[in-house]
Amino acid sequence: MKEQPLVRVQEACALLSVNEKTLRLMISRGTLDAVKLGPKTTRFRKEDIDNLVTPDTPFAVARREVYALLNAAVDAGDLDAIRSANTANKWLSCARDDKARGQSGAAKVSLSYAGRALPNCAALAAYGDTL
Repeated sequence: MKEQPLVRVQEACALLSVNEKTLRLMISRGTLDAVKLGPKTTRFRKEDIDNLVTPDTPFAVARREVYALLNAAVDAGDLDAIRSANTANKWLSCARDDKARGQSGAAKVSLSYAGRALPNCAALAAYGDTL
């Protein structure tokens, strides 16, 4: 059996484009599995990180569309649209985390809140079909 490469905390943060606090939150929510090598040594399987950033998943497509709407709102200086996109992004992350914990009912509720924030976002609806 081939050994899986392990990734350090800093590398995982860079690969996932998150800070260390968010990474720890992902671990506590069950979104990302950590390998404890000692009391102060945490590593991650590269495969687990790659699975989170795979661009073809319905979640990744929804996240890209929400970010595109957010960037367009920022460029236009539309504060209400920025707030809506940020809200949708937060609820989308909650839905992903709920799904990862096997709580599909909670994931659907979270995603419905995201849909209320961005009602015309087709990618959110497509992600909802996977829950």
